[in-house]
Amino acid sequence: MVTTINEGDQSFFGDYALKASISMGAINKKKKETDIQLECCGSSPDDEKNLIAHDPMPGRFTQVVFMLIGIMSDAHDSIQGVKDALSIFSQKGVSMVLFAGDMIGSGNCYTFEGFGIPIKLVYGNNDGDRVGLFREFARLGGEYLGDFGEVEADGLRIALMHGTEEPLVTAVVASQIYDVVVRGHNHRYEVTQHGKTLLINPGEIWGHFTGLSSVAILDTADMLVEKIELGRFKTFREIIKG
Repeated sequence: MVTTINEGDQSFFGDYALKASISMGAINKKKKETDIQLECCGSSPDDEKNLIAHDPMPGRFTQVVFMLIGIMSDAHDSIQGVKDALSIFSQKGVSMVLFAGDMIGSGNCYTFEGFGIPIKLVYGNNDGDRVGLFREFARLGGEYLGDFGEVEADGLRIALMHGTEEPLVTAVVASQIYDVVVRGHNHRYEVTQHGKTLLINPGEIWGHFTGLSSVAILDTADMLVEKIELGRFKTFREIIKG
């Protein structure tokens, strides 16, 4: 998202502002080629990076706003886990949430009441009541995209899928159509680069498959992913064995 403001204008985002000298011609879709020199003003930075960038044309500044995207999957009716994840996303200042399937019950929507941040979701193989999920999340502004979704965010083309069929995940990544592919299903955290495509699996919110509940946050400024651990749990095998 790019906004032009006049020289002499001052923009603050919360209590923090960043001033940057940027070669505007070097900015690409992923910001990987941007040469930035920062002068920080104010207190500790908000997690969403906001830049006031001077461009080579005199008398003009360009404001470049980068996004934080919260990513989660496989809640399996862990309402407390979803609640904890949303609390962290709010604290971090995420601008959008992507959910990669297996929410399970439509009653999970109540954890999103008052959240106020856009959420895009896809169905997982265990999501039986699709009509209820679609209806209840729509009531709160959530959007179910079906089994496969395409999301545009900060100039990035993102594929959102549950990942039930591994050959399909492999094919989507190999197509190199997308800047980011978000998947779930196997409950295992993964962040790997495949050519131009970044594959992200945030792990599971449920926590009883791998023993770890986790989510992820993608920073579109540098395409780095932060792993957020929500807690450790007994696996279902440990519970069964007693």
